[in-house]
Amino acid sequence: MKEPSPVHSWASLFRAGNSVSGVFGVLLGSVLASRGIPSGDYALITILHSISVMTFMFSWNALNDYMDIEIDKTNRPDRPLPSGAIPLESARRGIQITGFISAISLMLAGYVSSTGSSGVWDWIPSLVIWSFALFLLFNYESSSRFSYKMKDKGLPGNIAISLSVGLVIIFGAASVSEP
Repeated sequence: MKEPSPVHSWASLFRAGNSVSGVFGVLLGSVLASRGIPSGDYALITILHSISVMTFMFSWNALNDYMDIEIDKTNRPDRPLPSGAIPLESARRGIQITGFISAISLMLAGYVSSTGSSGVWDWIPSLVIWSFALFLLFNYESSSRFSYKMKDKGLPGNIAISLSVGLVIIFGAASVSEP
């Protein structure tokens, strides 16, 4: 059997199709909230929010595979980490880099907002929404004693995932100061 290309392996690890769909969720939220295509600073902020969501999802999806590697060795041995297509250290760096890009995109959106007509106060809901998504990520994936460990609790885990998906549209609305 032919080895998957590195690009295919990373796209699979990040679940690129699902993550790119987050971009459409942000765009949908911004269009619905502004009742049209955002322009000016709002267009740039919406683009930055889209990048933030996509890379946040890249990071979360890769972290999920990283945390589940032992389970995936049995259930999904073809996935990039258990198959060895992507080394664990590279995956860890990928998780960190995409998480960092997500945070930087959010900060850049805050900067654009603070220098434009909307002001930094209109950006604060975006920060709150992103922080809540990070809270959900931590409490879903982490086995830390500080975590609610929602992944292992059935319905609470499903609620966390559903909330994080729904937040994408609200995050898009926040990009045009209408959360």
